[in-house]
Amino acid sequence: MFYTNGSKDGDNVAAACCTSNHCSSIRLPDVASIFSAEACAIGLALAHIEEHRIEKAIICSDSLSNVTNTTSATSRAVSVGTYIVVTLSAIGLIENGVIVILLFTRPLLRQRPHVIFTLSLSCSDFLSSFIVILIIIARFQMAIYSKGFCAFTYTASVICFGTSLLQALIISLERVLAISSSSTYIRIFQGYRKYIVLLTAWLVLSIYSIALVMAFPITGSHIGCVVTYMYNKVSYFGISLGTQIIFIPLVFGTLVLYAIAVYRLNKRMKQVSFTNRVAVPRVENRVRTINDDDGTVSTVHARFEKEEYSESNVPDGNSLSVRRDYLTEQNASTSGLPATSTSTDMTTSTKEKKLLKKETCNIRKLSGALRTVALVQLCLFVSFVPLSFARVLILIGVKEAQAAEGVISILPLLHPVINPILYVWLIKEFRMSLLCKK
Repeated sequence: MFYTNGSKDGDNVAAACCTSNHCSSIRLPDVASIFSAEACAIGLALAHIEEHRIEKAIICSDSLSNVTNTTSATSRAVSVGTYIVVTLSAIGLIENGVIVILLFTRPLLRQRPHVIFTLSLSCSDFLSSFIVILIIIARFQMAIYSKGFCAFTYTASVICFGTSLLQALIISLERVLAISSSSTYIRIFQGYRKYIVLLTAWLVLSIYSIALVMAFPITGSHIGCVVTYMYNKVSYFGISLGTQIIFIPLVFGTLVLYAIAVYRLNKRMKQVSFTNRVAVPRVENRVRTINDDDGTVSTVHARFEKEEYSESNVPDGNSLSVRRDYLTEQNASTSGLPATSTSTDMTTSTKEKKLLKKETCNIRKLSGALRTVALVQLCLFVSFVPLSFARVLILIGVKEAQAAEGVISILPLLHPVINPILYVWLIKEFRMSLLCKK
């Protein structure tokens, strides 16, 4: 039982809250009203209940106006907050449900490993939206709340969060290998192996999350499934440390691997650019046929040094095979010789050009895939990392982080809504699947 009271005697204003074994009071500014004093007294009681994690308490106040205003304001706030949460969760459930169905029914979406890894994030988004809706339903059906229900929802939340971060790490690793090591890439991610990698990620995080939640039984209040009230201080510290100790390395590992992928892609781009720009000197034997003034035909064997120039130095309409003839004709005209006729083997140069074009096309595709991965991972980190950071601050005793956690907790609800929009914008295969194109 908590007894609260606020009083004002002239310019002196104070508030107090007392129980059978505890009493606290606070001095208020002289301009404060009696209404504010009574409200502060109720606030002292609520702070004591939250600090000591008291599951059941009764607050006795003689201020009817405070009780009436607090009840109506809380009801309006809960009502608006509930509507926002339900709306975001319903949108995320529908959007990601469609993506999961397309992922299982459209073979086009399962051809490239990074596409299937990216779209499979919708599985965890679908599950997280479903869990939020379950908790909202339980608020209207209090009988659903139990320690088992809260343990299940918290375990599923950790699995969704963890698998999303682990898949982001796998996507970055896949991009690094796709850019730098084709043999290792084929061994790990081609064919059925990509499904094994995906299922292994879910299995590892599921086992870890279940073991973590079972290691710390719920000893506090399970009403509302609020984690801070479900566990005592020691258990809450342990279970929070257990989640953050794996999530934080996943985030940093993903960023490091993505930076490596960007570095290696830029290195390949510079190599292709250097090949296009720099001339390659060659020494070749040429056979030149010359028509003399007296009508005789003579053959001259010439050994000279030649260079291959970039396409910007070649006249329009000349292919690589014509380029050498053009340069030979120029050499003949400058030396005062008549028209020349040359016959050279251009097989090697033509292959080089084809390989160069293929490499340029591959780099363009790798750059597009890397941009897609960057935006998807940015959305993931903005949605989850601030909440994780706030919980780390709470663990080390920063009280201001508790208020920030309540505001930041809306960000994970935005991820299932925004991610499908990014898929439509960035992934060509997904757009084609939505339009039922092969």
